[in-house]
Amino acid sequence: MYRAAGEFENMLNILTWATDWLNKTVVLNEKGGVEEVYVLVGDPEWDHSKWDRPESIVKGEPRPSFKLTPKKRGTDCAAEYAAAFAAASLCYKRALAIDKFEPGLAYIRKMVKNAEALWKFADSSDNGDGTGNFIKVENIMRALPSEQSENKNLKQNY
Repeated sequence: MYRAAGEFENMLNILTWATDWLNKTVVLNEKGGVEEVYVLVGDPEWDHSKWDRPESIVKGEPRPSFKLTPKKRGTDCAAEYAAAFAAASLCYKRALAIDKFEPGLAYIRKMVKNAEALWKFADSSDNGDGTGNFIKVENIMRALPSEQSENKNLKQNY
């Protein structure tokens, strides 16, 4: 459909921009396992109280980040990231097959490696009863801004 509309390369550029950004959120250890996954940057209450562009944020204003680690897991986010990487890799494989994907096979392999690591991380994140560890937004919102950047005050199961 994108090829017929002459938009295939634009679609690839948009998808590559997104996966480049997602790649920056995932930190793997030397064995290829997930060490950190950044899932939220910013304070939603503070962010939505301002009517300004992100580029106008002054240094020192609250920009806490929340990350998943082997000790603070989030089954839902890790699985969603894994699905995004897997789906993108399939699009890139198709594009490579018709010689339209400049980043090449190494980039596709990175997508697959991230998808597999994130899926393993998500799959090993359950509470022993199959329910998983899901991020509860209300618990993130209750954390104090000074503590958010340190990931303090967040419970194991969020």
